[in-house]
Amino acid sequence: MMQTNRNMSYMMPILAVSISLVAPLGLALYWLVNNIIMTTERLILNAVFKDKEEGKNA
Repeated sequence: MMQTNRNMSYMMPILAVSISLVAPLGLALYWLVNNIIMTTERLILNAVFKDKEEGKNA
């Protein structure tokens, strides 16, 4: 499972760049904004759940 995730983390950006070269600019912009929002959301959620787990263990 971890190997699959690692492969996907390398292949998806390559695939996105290659598709965005031939697709309309709006699609590439949508993917960029969506990935920025999802990354920010994931960082915030990880911080919140990490704080909750530390509170339970104390």
